This record gives sequence, structure tokens and C-alpha cells, in this order.
Amino acid sequence: MKKLRFVDGGLVGDIYVNDKVEADDAAVFLYGFPAFVGPNAVTTELISGGYLACQPHYFGSYDSSGPHSPNSLVDTCRAADEMFRRGHVSMSKDGRIRSLPSKARLWVAHSFGCLVALRAVKFLSTVETLILLAPAVHYGQKNPDFGIREDGLKLFDYVKVSHPYTYRLAPKDQWIDVLTGRDTLPKNGDHQSLKRVVAVVGNSDEYLDKDALGRSLQLAVGAYCGSRVRLDFHVVASDHSLHELVSAMKLEGLSHHFSCAA
Repeated sequence: MKKLRFVDGGLVGDIYVNDKVEADDAAVFLYGFPAFVGPNAVTTELISGGYLACQPHYFGSYDSSGPHSPNSLVDTCRAADEMFRRGHVSMSKDGRIRSLPSKARLWVAHSFGCLVALRAVKFLSTVETLILLAPAVHYGQKNPDFGIREDGLKLFDYVKVSHPYTYRLAPKDQWIDVLTGRDTLPKNGDHQSLKRVVAVVGNSDEYLDKDALGRSLQLAVGAYCGSRVRLDFHVVASDHSLHELVSAMKLEGLSHHFSCAA
């Protein structure tokens, strides 16, 4: 697996490729909050599955420009989608132009990245499958309860202190509605290309109540993606960590979801 750094306007990120075989399909990975960028269990599975794997750095985090806010998270996904539709990107090391697959058919998100993926899905023009790992999709805990057992505002304060340069956080008032569950679900129409959402949660996840999530996830997916999208919900023997979730998926025969032949 080879790692390449790209620059697309203010958006920076990493592309992972098989250095022996050219990929015809692309997948995008959205990390959590906070998280480390770099190769991980998902990018490894995507490369093995025949994809070019892209990990954009959210605007306002790592090497991408701008502030880090709920709106800039969605803008990150829009910019990545446009990059693939255009079919090429500039590489940061020497500025050369690299061609890309014209479609990002698979998007994979982990934890808070799942909230980002659902909020941005209406702007993803070629996505066909969305995989949500440890899906923190909404901070609401009453009518309905989406299962998050983490204090969003405490998380914000923690990231502000622990990652002051990695995450250039927008003012707290821009985050309050999202991190307290005050933001209402949308009423999006049926997505034109998305066919399937696969959600996987660990049975010992300390941040998510799997039962509450199982009861409410269809509501969230329907609100963001429309009524025609198929939702598959799986509980596996794992905690919240990305590595453990992917390992558990392999044991449960679910790793085929990372393959472009699926």
C-alpha cells in the first residue's frame, strides 16, 4: 500500500493505493472526533478490496485550511465529492496532477464521522453504499434516543485543550446545537444513487447504547437518505475502536462490504 498526499484548494488529505494494481473504484473514509489520520484497519481493507482509498482531512483539522465547524465538516465531504467528479487532483509533493476514478461509490465513517456522513450525504453525488462503524449519528437522547452516551460539550472542551493545533475549532456557539442534540432531523427526499447503509456497532461499546441505537437508526437514515435506502444493522463482539470493529466484522463474515466486488 502506498500513501500519497493531495491538495485540492484548501482541502488536503491522503490517498492510499495498491502500488501494483490501478484501482477503478474509489472509497472515502471519514474519521471521528478527535482521531489520528493515517493508514488504519479500514484503509487496509479498502485497498485489499480493490478500491483507491481517500482520507480527506476535515477543514479546520490537520493540514486542511479554515475553521473546524459543523458546516465545514459537510463542506469537506462536498469538496471530496467534487474532486472525484472532476477526475483528478494535485499532489502536494511535486504538484503533478493525478487522475482519479470519477466515482466515489463507497463512503465509510467511524464514530462522529458517521454524523458527518449523514449530514453530508445529500451532497454525495455518486455514493452507492455507506458504512457506519460505531455510528454516533445524533446527540439526541429523548424522543428518540439515538444512543450516544457521551457529553458532546465536554468532548468539545477536551478537544480544544488536548488538540489546539490539530483542530482549529470554530466558536462553541456554532457547535452547541449539534453536540446537545438540539438540531432537528431533516426531511430529505430519496437519494438518487445511495442504495444501502450498513451500520455496525460493538456489543461492548462504552460510548453507544446499542439497543437505543437499534431502535432509532432507521429514523435517522430515512431522514437523511430517504425511504428507499436499505439499512442493515449489525451488532458484533467489539468495543468502540476501529481496529476491533473491523476485526469483528471479518470474524462475522461482514468484511465483504469493503470490497468493490460486493
